[in-house]
Amino acid sequence: MLVPVELNKVLIGYIVIPQWENVGNTYASDMTFRSNFQFSRDDLPNGFSVNDGGAKIEGPTSLGPREVLTTGTFRAADGNPFYFPQPCINDVIQGKYRFAYI
Repeated sequence: MLVPVELNKVLIGYIVIPQWENVGNTYASDMTFRSNFQFSRDDLPNGFSVNDGGAKIEGPTSLGPREVLTTGTFRAADGNPFYFPQPCINDVIQGKYRFAYI
């Protein structure tokens, strides 16, 4: 989910709030997840599995069939919500970056 961030009624960027959905018919037990991001001009390399920037975040003990979990937003080192600044989004639009991997 993308949430616009404004300062004095001017768009300054977007907060990303991950959502996980169990699309199966069984419980997802002892769930854990990792969330991070990377801007890049290139495709992900062959064999890429994780853009690992930190420790795993413990999820719920289970997520039922067809349930959706909305997790907290990315946080900066100081604990404040992290957002993708509008100039970075503009760089993607203008072709300086081709991809924003989340």
